[in-house]
Amino acid sequence: MLKHIKGVLSIARAESRVLLWAGAIVSVVIAASGFNPPLLKLILAGVGGYLITLSAYTLNELFDIKEDLVNSPNRPLVSGAAKPIDAILLFALAGLISLILASMINGLTMIFFSLAFVLGIAYSMPTVRAKRRFPHKLVVSALGSGLDALAGGAVLGQFTPIVIIMAISWSLFITLLVSMGDMADVKGDREARVKTLPIILGEDRALRVMMAFPIVIGAITVIFSPYYSLNYIAPLLLLSITVYVISQLSELRKGFDNKKIRSTKQHFRFVSVAMQAFFIISILPLPLLHP
Repeated sequence: MLKHIKGVLSIARAESRVLLWAGAIVSVVIAASGFNPPLLKLILAGVGGYLITLSAYTLNELFDIKEDLVNSPNRPLVSGAAKPIDAILLFALAGLISLILASMINGLTMIFFSLAFVLGIAYSMPTVRAKRRFPHKLVVSALGSGLDALAGGAVLGQFTPIVIIMAISWSLFITLLVSMGDMADVKGDREARVKTLPIILGEDRALRVMMAFPIVIGAITVIFSPYYSLNYIAPLLLLSITVYVISQLSELRKGFDNKKIRSTKQHFRFVSVAMQAFFIISILPLPLLHP
């Protein structure tokens, strides 16, 4: 029993990135509530968002052992730190608990979590295996992430413009992160005949496509800004995020170094947090500037 617990914990530690999804749903709840979220629902949503995403990523790792032998040999199931049964237990328990927590919030949140759970299964399960197909992989990732963010609106029973924009932006940025991961995993994916954006288009063209994502996020934010009030520091914050992402992707085009790609992807995870913070900060009521 202790051995299984250690295996489960090793997988959970290796998937610490799923905390980003918990942050996304929490950010939406905070913004949608006008910075006065119901604390219990906020906690349940954050923990549930973390667990539902952990469940999906654990299932993905279970069916990705062949690719990980090449791309990520230090991952728990490949290195032997965890066994397949540990992944099955974590997948089932994390998914079940997340759905229970969602049901404690309300029925609408339960529906969004359930849909995200189904998409997580469709992403990895061999009978569907969206991960191995293009553009299915990106579409399922984007939809699942968008549903996770929209669940933040479901927590409060409202889907205001800021909720919709945050969900769309989060969905697009996750598509960018997934594509970055595919850039780093080209060798293993090519051997496993997995079709991804960089394999279909080539690395340079894929990077050029990826550079469009922050521009689209910025454009959507600006176009729909009349439907929610942005303060005067919002344009500067948005421009900073957009320029940084594009500059980093431009640097990668100078040479496809695997370590640099993985490092940039890690930096982009922090950028995703900054993007969530941007929406919260940008709708804060600020004192007027006087000459």
